[in-house]
Amino acid sequence: RYEETTTDGNGEYRLRGLVPGSKYAISFKTDAPSNSRFERSYPVAPALLINESDTTGVDFVAFRKSSRFDISGFVTIDNDANNKWIDFLEVTIVLASAPSNILRTIPLNHYFAYFY
Repeated sequence: RYEETTTDGNGEYRLRGLVPGSKYAISFKTDAPSNSRFERSYPVAPALLINESDTTGVDFVAFRKSSRFDISGFVTIDNDANNKWIDFLEVTIVLASAPSNILRTIPLNHYFAYFY
């Protein structure tokens, strides 16, 4: 048997029509259009034995898909190198699959570090 519900504005939900004495696996539906920004949940599918009374406290944590990330690093310069270009060094971020497509160019700070 399959039942489906959605959460309210407080994240609470209620499944009706479950048969007492039956065991159910409760899961977060990741393929629903309304959940497209989530990649997974925890716990994955807890098994519950339904009693005559309401079962409460079956909570899930939904994890959003990563859409942002940080990049940072340091540029090291050979001590024997000609240092006249140091003030003009930049880090260029590109996709590995399209290196001619520049996503961002970042100047180095005075510690030769960059943050994005």
